[in-house]
Amino acid sequence: MPQISGIYDSYAVQPDCKIGENIGIFSLGAWEYYQVNFIEGIPAGPASTIDMVLQTGNTFIGANAALVKAIAPMLQMYDNEFMKVRFEPLDNIEVRIWELSGQAKNMTRQLQSRTDRNSRWYDPYAALGTFWVLGFNRDVNIEVLNPLAYQQSTARVIVWGVRYLLNPVISIDDILDNMIRDKKLSPTQKSGYLSKMRAGDPATIKEVLGPVTMIPAQGKQA
Repeated sequence: MPQISGIYDSYAVQPDCKIGENIGIFSLGAWEYYQVNFIEGIPAGPASTIDMVLQTGNTFIGANAALVKAIAPMLQMYDNEFMKVRFEPLDNIEVRIWELSGQAKNMTRQLQSRTDRNSRWYDPYAALGTFWVLGFNRDVNIEVLNPLAYQQSTARVIVWGVRYLLNPVISIDDILDNMIRDKKLSPTQKSGYLSKMRAGDPATIKEVLGPVTMIPAQGKQA
C-alpha cells in the first residue's frame, strides 16, 4: 500500500519523505511520479515576506476592498523543483490561495476559506493552509482582502516550508515495457496499467514502483 502523506497533521512543517524515495504528486488532474534527490528548508523571515500591495502595483488596499490575485515571484519554481508551503498574514487582512490562477484551494461547494491573523488560534502550526508549488508555470496565486473600514498601506504574507529537487519524471511507460520484457506483464495490459497509475490505484502503484509517498499538490474538485 503506498504511503499517503500526512501533510495536514498539526505539527511544525517538515519533509514528507527522504532523499532517494519516490513520490506521487497529484497535479493537473492526474498523478505524476518522481524521485527526490535533495531537500532543504525555507525558513520564515524578511526575505520570505510578500507585500501584496507592492506585488500588485498598488500603494494601498482600500477599505473593505480586495487586491486582484497575483503570482508571488518568490514562490515560482523551476521544472525540477517542488515546494511545500505554509503561510500566515502579518497584517489585518484575509488571504485566499489559488492553485494555478483558476483553481481555488480550501473550498467546498459553497465556501472558499480565508486565512487571517486569528487562524493560528485554531490551527497553531498553520498546517491546514499547506499548499504546494510544482515546477515551471504551475504558479500559485495569492488573493488578499481587507476586512477593515479603512485602507491599509501594506498587506504582508509570510511564507515558509520545504523545497525539494526532483529527478525527471519517472517514465512509467519504460518501466511497464521492462515488465513486459521480463514476462511480468502482457502487452495488452499496458494501457490499463497506465490509466491506473494516473488515477493513483494503490495496488498498481505498489506493483510497479514499490513504496511511494502520495502528495496531493493540487486538490481534486467535485
